[in-house]
Amino acid sequence: MIKIFKTISIILVSCLFACSNSKEASSGNSTSSATDSIEKKPVVQPNDTAATSNYRLLVSFYSIGSGAEHEFIDKMENSVGIFAGEIHKNIDYEKSHWGREGETDFCLRLNELTVSEQDTFIRRTREMLKTAHWVHIYENQPCRHHPAR
Repeated sequence: MIKIFKTISIILVSCLFACSNSKEASSGNSTSSATDSIEKKPVVQPNDTAATSNYRLLVSFYSIGSGAEHEFIDKMENSVGIFAGEIHKNIDYEKSHWGREGETDFCLRLNELTVSEQDTFIRRTREMLKTAHWVHIYENQPCRHHPAR
């Protein structure tokens, strides 16, 4: 009984000592304010490598254990072809499968489109996918899951 009490006492003292050290380290002599915690996005110049690695549109279909929504994946792929036919331009995209349940990303640079065509395509894509439950739509982000080459 005495050994258990000593062991528990040592553990409690160790925990208290560790917690007090972490509080001192975190409170330190920093003069940061609440506004310092706001993430500041860098200004991207056209010749910046970050700008060239970004895709104008990234559509990521994911799963929470019951598989990706394949009907919306098919709609996404078909919508690229339909829009390309409407404007008489090819739209290049990268499609990558990255999970075990059909998770799929579409990465589109949309360089072949004008700015207004890009905006129209993105607006239509968001509208088409508004009822999908397991999809993320990003703009001006790097492709997260590049296809194997």
